[in-house]
Amino acid sequence: MLASDLLLLVACLLVEFCASQYFGCGQRANRVKRVIGGSPSKITDWPWVATILADGKAHCTGSLISPYHVLSAAHCFTNTSRRYHVRLGSENSENGGEIYKVMWIRQHHDFYQNSVIIGKDIAVLTLRKKVKFGPKVYPICLSNRDRASSHELVTVAGFGSTENGRNDVLNEVKVALNDVKKCERAIKISNYRLTFNRREFYCGGMKDHGVSKGDSGAPLVVEESDIFYQVGIVSIRTSSKYATQKDKYPDGYLRVDQFCDWIEYNTKGYVACM
Repeated sequence: MLASDLLLLVACLLVEFCASQYFGCGQRANRVKRVIGGSPSKITDWPWVATILADGKAHCTGSLISPYHVLSAAHCFTNTSRRYHVRLGSENSENGGEIYKVMWIRQHHDFYQNSVIIGKDIAVLTLRKKVKFGPKVYPICLSNRDRASSHELVTVAGFGSTENGRNDVLNEVKVALNDVKKCERAIKISNYRLTFNRREFYCGGMKDHGVSKGDSGAPLVVEESDIFYQVGIVSIRTSSKYATQKDKYPDGYLRVDQFCDWIEYNTKGYVACM
């Protein structure tokens, strides 16, 4: 190891955080344990969370997975006439941080917005400019297996609407996983023709705890040994009239581990699940 490299490593250890070759994905500067429930967050708590902008306005949420790529839900990009950008490094979806132009959007080839079968709701965004990592901007690790089922609670962080109607601030909520059949029932209530592949989804929610408008594409994450892994993507949001009954009518999260090969291919090998 060169002397300069050694000095850099020591400096990183002293501040407990450094976005460099010595550190992998899924780490954050703020290591304080978070409380359970929907609550405002700092971007240093979830530095991989991105605001997806459509024609300059907050539209969906995504997650940074490499210096060039953001992961989100395919249904956020069905309107091809809109101009999409990504805001990183800010807990406010309307200002702050840095905005990056989206060069390519790759939706899963089997995703169809108007299909009666819900699934493959995944998209990779390629940014025009390389992202510089730091305490407010850092990539999340992607899970290559079912890490979520062993956790009592999992976390969603995104820019969904809160009780007071605001959706411009980053919020986090912890939810419990439910039987996938509950998601299927919730979907049937909104449209009896719809169905989905159970193997592709996690089902999660608690009374008064769940996702809302603006959270689409947001990461579902777990923490293991101080490393954060994205295990799901917000895909199916139940009707707003059941917002306080997410324990009975939970939301659906597309499982990341079911699409690792697709993600690796569409990031040209830049991103691999672990």
